[in-house]
Amino acid sequence: MLQALSTDNSPFDAEQVRQLQHSLAGLTTEQSQWLSGYLAGLHAAGTNNRPPLAPAPEAAAELVILYGSETGNGQAIAAELAARAAEAGIGA
Repeated sequence: MLQALSTDNSPFDAEQVRQLQHSLAGLTTEQSQWLSGYLAGLHAAGTNNRPPLAPAPEAAAELVILYGSETGNGQAIAAELAARAAEAGIGA
């Protein structure tokens, strides 16, 4: 199917067609489908089809770190994140 891709039937120049054919040739069907959806999502995100999820805050007073932990791993990761934020000058 990629061999049918050419400069005559696409918006790509000859070098881009060659690169696409080379890069995409080894993909499985699942990988090709994933890539197709990913690119479609990037395109949709670049349009104003949807409102933003939430307005960006002008300035965050501090970083809030939430965690849940049964074994303590989540708490340890949260503590590490808080320490890194402090090193970067971000209150947490």
